[in-house]
Amino acid sequence: MYDIASILLQYRGFWLTMDSCESEMTLTDLPCEFLVHVFRCLTARDLCKLASSSRLLREITNDDVLWRRLCQQKGWERYGTTRDICKEVPVNASVNARLLELWDPPTFPIDVLVTGSDWPGLVETCKWKEVYMKAKHLEENFSNERYSVDTLESWTGPKRTFYNSENLEAPEQYIYNLAGEGNCLAVGICNKTLQIWDLFSGKRRHIIHVNISSDCNALKMQDGIVVAGCLDSKIRTFSAETGAQLQFLTGHRLAVRCVFFDGETIVSVAQPNVKGDGEHTDSDVRVWNAEDGACRFIIRSDSQDTYLVHAEYKERMVACAYSNKTIQVWNACDGCCIQRLVCDVNNLLTCHLGNGVIIGTSDDFVVKIWGLVSRRCLKTFEVLFDRQEQHRVSFAFNGELLAGMLGRQLIVTNLDGEQRERFESVYPFCPDASSCFLGNELLTVCDGKWWFRYRLWAIGQEESGAEDFSEVDSNSSEPMDYYFGGSDFSGWSPFWMSDTKVVCEDLDETDRSQIVVRHYW
Repeated sequence: MYDIASILLQYRGFWLTMDSCESEMTLTDLPCEFLVHVFRCLTARDLCKLASSSRLLREITNDDVLWRRLCQQKGWERYGTTRDICKEVPVNASVNARLLELWDPPTFPIDVLVTGSDWPGLVETCKWKEVYMKAKHLEENFSNERYSVDTLESWTGPKRTFYNSENLEAPEQYIYNLAGEGNCLAVGICNKTLQIWDLFSGKRRHIIHVNISSDCNALKMQDGIVVAGCLDSKIRTFSAETGAQLQFLTGHRLAVRCVFFDGETIVSVAQPNVKGDGEHTDSDVRVWNAEDGACRFIIRSDSQDTYLVHAEYKERMVACAYSNKTIQVWNACDGCCIQRLVCDVNNLLTCHLGNGVIIGTSDDFVVKIWGLVSRRCLKTFEVLFDRQEQHRVSFAFNGELLAGMLGRQLIVTNLDGEQRERFESVYPFCPDASSCFLGNELLTVCDGKWWFRYRLWAIGQEESGAEDFSEVDSNSSEPMDYYFGGSDFSGWSPFWMSDTKVVCEDLDETDRSQIVVRHYW
């Protein structure tokens, strides 16, 4: 890291040219614009030390240019742009007694911010310094397990027992999927209902009768609208405020297993149907207007023998990976095919859209990256797993880092192929389960023999590691090993994760299902 003296020595000519009879200059005698330029080389800790030394230096270091740059370096810029953390209101949740004994509550100390009313005579804390301080506090809450816990009132989930050949009847309220926005949560249930809950009060707002698909990706929420992919091959949208149905979208032939939604556009994928001859009868990806329910266009595979492997939607682009080792990228607004790539890999697993790039992953651990405009392959690298593992690999992407999971191994790389993190999990990862890689937090599902464990990993932190949810497993060789899960009848239960919350299914002291909300803010 730089120190102030070494930086200023680079500019010693600035004052050596001055007349020798003049008095010696101090740091504060230099122009503010010059100091801001120099201070761009400093860390947040250095800036805070400078700010505490004098009122003038506090005002100079209280500059959005300096703090936004630091937010960009940490990957926290989204907290001040797409998600304004400065407007995030902490939830007044009932804190678990065990957490109160062991940890401090996760509430941000608001008195560290300077406002005109509280600190007369001082300039208010600039926006991006506030964003940095709050984002750092939030990241520390995740990595240090600081959170408060709520459960949804009047949720009557089933008792989790092990099902056998004599007891194959599903519980009445088994959870299919979860989706949320802010403090509103949508819960898809196997009894053909969709429930809307308020996470502030823990109370249910609406019960909507709809036969939603069982896939955890069949439910999304954005801008107060809930999008549900249904078993009858239809897509339905609802108002989270009133519970009223808004649109009814029809066109798929099979159950809709996955939907993407950004508030304006809906992208849907139907359940592939594999016949005896290997023919997939519905590999179509459909793009819709959310407002009026009109179908903009349909993305189809090249032939009947080619089926859809994976799809992703981001920033008005749709990427589709196919069994014939091709990736197609489409403009979701006008239906134009932007790019069609032929991948020289074993078998394509996933495709991801990054900042101006397209990423393809394969089951032989090879990752290929293409430029979206140039259509050239920019990088090819292999994730260096221990190949002795007899499991299938899975991948997750957060926009900058790629997480690969194979057996008990978790490897995180950047898009240059450089390994950033490597972990060993107590339990093997479930390759068929969804994972969520949001910012520096990675939520995964592990197979814990009798139960499926959800694991929350802190990526890129000073003390990177993982935690599971619930009681401690005394046989674990890994610290912070907490777990919970669903029964062997249901497989893993769904979860929903935002920048400040994790919502999932847990078991109470009587082994009955409950929906638990962990507030990290």
